[in-house]
Parts: sequence; C-alpha cells; structure tokens
Amino acid sequence: MRFDYSQEQLMLIDSIRRTLQDLPATSVKANGSAGVVQPGTNEVASALASVGLFSMMLPEEDGGLGLGLVDGVAAAIETGRAAVPFPAIECMAGSLLIGKLHPDSVPQFTEGKLAITAPVHGGLEAKDGNHPAISGEVSIPFPAMAKLMVSSVSLGEGPARSILSEFDENAVEETDGIDLCYPVGKMHFSRQFSDNEIVPERIDMVLSVLASAELLGAAEHCLEKSVNYLKEREQFGKVIGTFQSLKHIAADCQVRLDAMRASVEYAAAIYDRFKAGGEDAPTLEEVENYVHIAKAYCSEAAQKIARECIQLHGGIAFTWEYGLHVHFRRISRLAFSAGTPNEHFEPLAGIAIDRAANYGGLGADPIL
Repeated sequence: MRFDYSQEQLMLIDSIRRTLQDLPATSVKANGSAGVVQPGTNEVASALASVGLFSMMLPEEDGGLGLGLVDGVAAAIETGRAAVPFPAIECMAGSLLIGKLHPDSVPQFTEGKLAITAPVHGGLEAKDGNHPAISGEVSIPFPAMAKLMVSSVSLGEGPARSILSEFDENAVEETDGIDLCYPVGKMHFSRQFSDNEIVPERIDMVLSVLASAELLGAAEHCLEKSVNYLKEREQFGKVIGTFQSLKHIAADCQVRLDAMRASVEYAAAIYDRFKAGGEDAPTLEEVENYVHIAKAYCSEAAQKIARECIQLHGGIAFTWEYGLHVHFRRISRLAFSAGTPNEHFEPLAGIAIDRAANYGGLGADPIL
C-alpha cells in the first residue's frame, strides 16, 4: 500500500497545528495542582471547534465531514504534540456515535460546548437479555466537564460493541493521576440498555489508534525540543550536539519515531479500508492485528523516547519550570490507556506461536 497525506490533509494538519500553537503552552502550577492548568478547557474546546475537529469524523448524515480514521490520526498527532488539557481523542471517537444515539446533542458537540469522555482503565461487560445490564469499574478523564461517555462493551465470546451514554457525575470519585493535565475519576457504571443503544462500532480499535497517534505527537515534541537544546547548549567550549554519543541517542529516537508513524498510520488506513468494504477490504482480524501492533509498539517506543529526551537535556529536564514533564506524563498515561502494551502484545504472541507451529517451528519434531 502506498500511503501519503493528500494536499487537503496537509492543510488540515497545518491548520490544527497553527491553532494550537496560538494557545498558551500546556503547563501546570509548580505546586502540582491539577486544578490549575493552562490553557483552560473552554479555551481549548473553542480552538478545536474552530478548526472543525469535532466535526471531522462525524458522519455526513449527522451533519459532519465524514472523514476517516487517517484524518483523525493526523489531528490526534497534533493534539498529542500540544498535550492539550482536553479529551480530544475521546471526543473524536464519540463523534462516530453521537449522531445515532444522541442526535439532539450534535449542535452543542460540534461547537465545543459538550465534551465526551471514555474509560482510560477498566472495562464494561453486558449480560444477556433484551435489555442487557451493562456494568463495570472504569476510570474516566474530565468527569466534571464531560456529559457523555463512549465505551467499548464486552459481550463474552462475541465481538465487542459500543455505547454512548450519560453518566452520573456525582458517582465519580476523583483520583490522582500521573498526567496532571488530565483529571481522572473512578466510577462504578451500571445501567440497562435497549438493543438499539448498543451499536457494532469498534470504538475500542478507534481509541487505540488515536491514543497511538497522540503518543507519536507527544514523542515528536520531546525529540524536537531535545534536538533544539543539543544545538544550543555548550559544554567544554563545544555545542553538545556535536558529541557523537548524543548524536547516536537522538538518531535512535528518530528511528523509533519513524516506525511509530508507519505503524499508526498504516493501522488507520487499514481500518478505513475495512469500513469502506469491497472485495479487497481487509478482514476484521487483520485490522485488529494492525491496531494491536500500533498500540503495543507506540506505547513502548514513546516511553523510551521520552526517557532518552530527559537524559539528553541533563539536569534542566528535571525542573518543573522547563515543562518537559508535561509530555513525559502524557506519554506515561497514554501508554497504558486504551489497552496496556501487554494486552496488545498477547494476541500477537498467540499468532506468532501458531504460525511457528504450523510452519514447522515450535511444533516441529526435534531433529535427532
């Protein structure tokens, strides 16, 4: 598959990047209070609405642009680069369902006046019946401002399905999280749903790909900041960027970034081909595998890049005022959101073992 952004997609990326650059850099007060974050959520919501982020993946029949996951990934890379203090990818995923399940809320949503959240940890399960009870313990970001929650629902042996539901803000218990720009609360969710409120959309895959894209954007920011620092900082009368050992570290980080970009953009493209259907459309299993690869790899690679960038800066990176910790924390949270690396590696390991056995690898008779 040949893949590259179209001219329209490049213009979209540039528009989102410029809009987010006009906002104050994401920062937290030095006392570590998650309640004092810049820029404010309303300011971010207004900026994202102005570039049509909430309408991008909203189906055309619901009044949106009907763009695919590839476009969503392009936008999520930029929100990850800016580490926006707003549930951007959750809103993009929720836009796929809001027109079907909450059509009256679409105008508020597209204007940035209604936010959608999604579980970052935990999961929901449904019991059998015409009005199945869906319940589970979940952690959700921005519980105080979000009005709707989009989530994947496990149906036992069958494929996962999805819901978009209101939730009781008063039932959410605030908890501490590593990402100080993403307030998180724990909630026990329990509600009965009718069959038409549970849709076959694979929100779990969409959220995994978008989280991978934000990981890519945050890691890119860390490396760009580090490379600029290497070009300016002098030690022993020389710019430290001329030191070979530091060049090697930066080059290794760039290689990881390129692999991250390839995995997440390919997963998004495969997903869009699957949704489009047709004779050459990939199977659901193929899409799932590429989503697992993207999220598993991006989670580990982004954490490695963030750690290396802290080391490339030396002592200044550990200071609160320098701000690198904002993206480091964002990466640490995203790596374990929408499925941990191990949860995504596990099905891939099973495939590898099966194929090794079928081709005479692990299952072959020993050679005497």
